[in-house]
Amino acid sequence: MRRISADSVLLAVLAACAITTTGLVVRRTFVDVHPTTQRDSMIPHWRTITRGGESEGSTTSAATLIVFSDFQCPYCKNFAAVVDSIHANFPKVHIIERSFPLTSIHPRALDAAIAAACAGSAGKYWAFRHVIFNGPDLAQITSWVTPAQAAGV
Repeated sequence: MRRISADSVLLAVLAACAITTTGLVVRRTFVDVHPTTQRDSMIPHWRTITRGGESEGSTTSAATLIVFSDFQCPYCKNFAAVVDSIHANFPKVHIIERSFPLTSIHPRALDAAIAAACAGSAGKYWAFRHVIFNGPDLAQITSWVTPAQAAGV
């Protein structure tokens, strides 16, 4: 009769753990997620997040992109080009952009957000956003009149 070594037992336990983990992942991925509740389970309060902000694209779209943006953030400036590309290539996607100025590290971001809200009240938010993100650094802007005029406000 053959004796079972400790290595064989350890290998069998590890294999059982791997099979169980794989089964749980597959079940969670394909069985537990229902298309009608997937959005709610990913962000529980998504309906409140979509209120407010500036909107572009179809409000009845199956896909909504919510962007929180800081006009002085270099990463947001880079991502603005991505959002513009999404809108150009997929015009039915509903895009909501909300100002989220990080005033502790971007001292001019709140002023820019207020100026953008003013431009938005004139129906020119997206044009103003384009001017701000494609123009000079906010630290170089001394007056909001120039970007507002460039945006057609």
